[in-house]
Amino acid sequence: MIRYTNWLNRMLRNSLLRILALHITTLKKWGRSLFAFILASVLLTSPAIAIEEGDIILIESVSIPNHFVRHRNYQGFITPIVSATDRKDSSFVLTRSLGYPSERNTISFESINFPDHYLTHRNDDIRLERNDGSSQFQIAASFRRIPGFRGGSTSSIEAMSRPRYYIRQQNSALILEPLRNTSLYRGDASFTLHQANEQGFNPQQQDYFRIQAVHSNACLGVAGASRGRADIVQAPAQNCASSLNMLFTLDRVNGGNWIRTKHTDGCLGVAGGKRDRSPIVHVPRCDDVDTFKYNLQAVGIHNGQQTYNIKVRHTGGCIAIAGASLDRAQVVHVPRCDNTENFKFKLLPPG
Repeated sequence: MIRYTNWLNRMLRNSLLRILALHITTLKKWGRSLFAFILASVLLTSPAIAIEEGDIILIESVSIPNHFVRHRNYQGFITPIVSATDRKDSSFVLTRSLGYPSERNTISFESINFPDHYLTHRNDDIRLERNDGSSQFQIAASFRRIPGFRGGSTSSIEAMSRPRYYIRQQNSALILEPLRNTSLYRGDASFTLHQANEQGFNPQQQDYFRIQAVHSNACLGVAGASRGRADIVQAPAQNCASSLNMLFTLDRVNGGNWIRTKHTDGCLGVAGGKRDRSPIVHVPRCDDVDTFKYNLQAVGIHNGQQTYNIKVRHTGGCIAIAGASLDRAQVVHVPRCDNTENFKFKLLPPG
């Protein structure tokens, strides 16, 4: 009996070894296909990405940086933004998907300058079309946003009506193509979504920048290069230099951005936290309160450069140059945003 049991154990062990060897051979033979399957499965089941409904966004190509998804003659392309028209054509409202509103991470893209027109697909081409209210249109205008094939903060966008087909750029045109396990495909089908209405995304923006008033061509700075509490002022145009008290950076925080100064790493705030007209001041610290938070809103193009309103979080008002002065003047918070040049600013790289 013992001899029979030992023989049976050897047979089972040898059989298991043969099965294992067969699986290893199969894995080697089909390794690439298996890798592609695992890659797709992992990406499609990754943790959900939060959808901020109502955000105005720019969609930047990963494979061709500083090129953005836009519509032109109702066709989808990626191009650089060099004019006000480019920016409008490249701006979309991120909405809950028209065809699958109850499913997580499903989205639609509504054009800013063509209201009730959405990115959709027809014959695998990405197009801008008017919402006709039909279920067919709503399904074609619905996509799923997943973690991008290129990783990091990128996203990839799958057509809900064509599973495993993703938006990609090909020779700058936007198309739908099935998932492919190539580096070229992963780059072309990956995008970075920027909140255009809040963070004031500027493709040319560097770590530090100067803030130039459109009406005077003068730059803003901390009065007297003070390291303590001091007014933010407009300096004459000839002094629009890159001294440390005239260089700023944006730090993204909850609900907006801190505007930090390079010479102290302090922040800009509204004096006294007032809700009416009041000075903008430099404070040698950064507080997590709305009077220290700003959002940049693109408002147009001036001499080929993007211009912005600088909106204060606590009132939704804007900063402006007092009295629209062309000389040295105080920078103030105003509880509104006017369409006048002294409310508009450019972000310039260090000179």
